[in-house]
Amino acid sequence: MDQISKISAILLLLFLTAAGSAVSQNWDYEKHPHLPFSIDHLDAELEIDDTGLIEGDLLYSITFRDADVDSLILHAPGIEMVNVVVNDESKNFYKENDKLVIYLDKEVGRGEEITLRIQYRSTPQFGLYKTENGSFWTSMLPGSTSHWMPVFDHPRVEFTSELVITHPSGKKVVANGRIGDTEIVSVNKELTTFIANKPVSPVGLSLVMGALDRIASTTHGEIREKMDQGTAALFQRRSDNQIHLFSETNSIDGAELIALAADTYAKAESFLDYPYPFRDLNIVVLKDDFWEVKPYGSGVLYLYKSKGDLERQVRMGVLSQWLGAYVREEQWDDPDAVNLLKAYVANELFSLDYRTGDVPSPYHKVSDQRVSQWQYFLKQNENEAFRRNLASAIGIILSETHKILDWNGLATVIYNNSGLRFFDPFPSVEIPAYEETGYEYQARMEWNEDDRTVQINFESLGEPIDELVTVQVSESTFQDDREHELTFTGRSDAIVLNVSAGVENLKLNVVNRDDLVLVENKPFQFWIYQLQNDDDPESRREAAKALSDFPDNPDLQLALTDMINGETDSNVYAEIIRSLSAITMGASGTDQIFLNHSSDRHPTVVRVAAIEGLAYFHNNDQVISRLRSIINQTDNSEMRRASIRSLYEATEPQAFRNITESLITRESVLYEVPKMLKLLAEHGEEEAAVQFSSTFLTEGFPYSIREEVLKLVIQYDNSRTGWENRLPDLLSDQDPRIRYQSVQGLEKLSENARIEMTQNRLSEEFDERVRRALRGVE
Repeated sequence: MDQISKISAILLLLFLTAAGSAVSQNWDYEKHPHLPFSIDHLDAELEIDDTGLIEGDLLYSITFRDADVDSLILHAPGIEMVNVVVNDESKNFYKENDKLVIYLDKEVGRGEEITLRIQYRSTPQFGLYKTENGSFWTSMLPGSTSHWMPVFDHPRVEFTSELVITHPSGKKVVANGRIGDTEIVSVNKELTTFIANKPVSPVGLSLVMGALDRIASTTHGEIREKMDQGTAALFQRRSDNQIHLFSETNSIDGAELIALAADTYAKAESFLDYPYPFRDLNIVVLKDDFWEVKPYGSGVLYLYKSKGDLERQVRMGVLSQWLGAYVREEQWDDPDAVNLLKAYVANELFSLDYRTGDVPSPYHKVSDQRVSQWQYFLKQNENEAFRRNLASAIGIILSETHKILDWNGLATVIYNNSGLRFFDPFPSVEIPAYEETGYEYQARMEWNEDDRTVQINFESLGEPIDELVTVQVSESTFQDDREHELTFTGRSDAIVLNVSAGVENLKLNVVNRDDLVLVENKPFQFWIYQLQNDDDPESRREAAKALSDFPDNPDLQLALTDMINGETDSNVYAEIIRSLSAITMGASGTDQIFLNHSSDRHPTVVRVAAIEGLAYFHNNDQVISRLRSIINQTDNSEMRRASIRSLYEATEPQAFRNITESLITRESVLYEVPKMLKLLAEHGEEEAAVQFSSTFLTEGFPYSIREEVLKLVIQYDNSRTGWENRLPDLLSDQDPRIRYQSVQGLEKLSENARIEMTQNRLSEEFDERVRRALRGVE
């Protein structure tokens, strides 16, 4: 090695050491990275198996942008390198601070082209998620792509690509670009090709494999027939870009979603006056979001059932192909220029509900919640000059291919175009929380038969109203009906009505307003009449519920039992059962009433009410047997939950423990496991609840179950040994939400053990949300 090469190597080593130190402190992409080469094209042969192991054979076409370059640096954290070849010659390489350094053995000049072949394998601990049904998909978090593919992982890099992906038979793969035919490689393997003839950035590369179905596509004539003529024309030819919709769940309307995506595509392309920037749009519907913040890549869009509001997800996700994936931020810490442009166009084209809620720092800046804040800001902001120039800036940014955009870049475009200064970012604006304004009053009736009067006492149950409220009073008698009108106001008020000697009931109705609720409290006789005679099922249900407040009335049980037989409405019937339960409270001889009504001869709502009533029959073997049977056999979650609760009330702690231990192994009750374990702990069996929880903390169970079980363990287990055993797995879990939540368990360790485990995890953790939680307990 000559003297110059030695100096270069030393400088490179110093650079990597400094960069490694910076990486340990900085989660974001580097601003203006050292990048003396461009990647023009990627040919990738990838194989992914059922364990998440990825084996790759990459061929990069590279052009050097500067002279005297003697090495290449790519990002490759956690990747095992097998071989590196440059222009058909094997090259020396080494890894330092998660970077792959490749020596070229000679200096190359500006404009010189090479091919770089890399063979590798990786089982990513970051950047690749695995769902409970065995699907794998890649993250869009900063730096995540380089965990499953060695690449210069940065928004400034982009290239065309051809991905040839080998995967298990029966599984479907979705990635960037146009999907080719799937070929059978062997009995157990298939091969699928994706070609992106328009550049994609590695930060927008994506891969998903699982039990997916292609449920809709714009290539289907019947789908295009449901679109307007102009939109359908965009997808007529084979050479046109197409939209494909894949899903791991059947509980969505594929035709409706793809029509919405196509409509957004057409409107965005027309409004922006700029063609769709990628090859095809592949949309994948997944059940769970795994705490992902950015749902889109270059020609790829994820929709998450767990996030709700699929219309907004589709609209914003398709729009983000232009403003987000094509025009993109360099750093997640400075994305507001892109967010603002996206918000502006969304406001111009669509009427969407805002997305609110907290997103942990620092990824909150690229979230849809942040875009919603900008939408709100633009609707409130009266600076017409800013709005006008924002519209002009979008066209300039797209036409002049300002693909990397930060706030200063946007302000510069506006300044160069108008001379107006907007270099200082606007302060963030919070969307005010929507609170339903309403009033609730109790209307307590005091009936004086001798005076033939009813005094109605209005008492505010919350914020009082400061204006007159008009109430229509319907009086029922054994002869006819009469109407009265009264008004009240303030925190409390009392009105005396003259009524007939034969009054049977009074019903109150607030006139001309729906923001005030009256809770009626009236005599027993009035409620009985209402239950027996009112034509409105909701009024009868209200009466049946109110009668539970009269447990001491000796005639009530018989009256309710008689009325069950004549009631035709299921909801009223169920409320009568509940009131009967409340007044009998497990009295001897009444168990058969509730056992009979819990059978499948009755509607579900009635069965649930009867099951709730069985809770009063402590240690009744027949009741316990019925409840266990329902838990095991029913497909109705409400009925199962009610049965579990009643079983808890009807059994002794040891018996409930034994029953719980046998039930939680059944797949049919999987989603009720957290509730059962919580009840077990409340029964004084904390140790058993923690012990049974261990199975459900492992990967492979749905997050909703794991989250609740982990909360229970954190609450009830304070043993150092228990946490020392479980934390290594929890803190390295593939789901960042579990890792984040598990940080609380570090507080259960001794100080030395906590510090050691925290330091070990910080060296391996790449999700900045989790890193910040870990640093909080150091």
